[in-house]
Amino acid sequence: MFNADNTPIYESEDFNHPGVQLDSKEAAAVLFKLMNELPENQRSAFILNKVEELSYKEISAILNTTEAAVDALLQRAKQNLRKKIKKLPV
Repeated sequence: MFNADNTPIYESEDFNHPGVQLDSKEAAAVLFKLMNELPENQRSAFILNKVEELSYKEISAILNTTEAAVDALLQRAKQNLRKKIKKLPV
């Protein structure tokens, strides 16, 4: 998701979420960087669901699509993130 000036709403450098402990912030920053590489529709659905904690129904209204389409977007986003994570250096 992007601001009006096309900058990402969630930047890995300034990631600060109260639910993430200090030792997990580095991993969270990597995850947010990888999320920004997802196609826009997958990234939007993933952020709305996992970060904003919205339901499929709420996401479908925001993205103007069906709940089944939201489910498919989230499945593809998770699959793409898994692939990207596997390619990371150990």
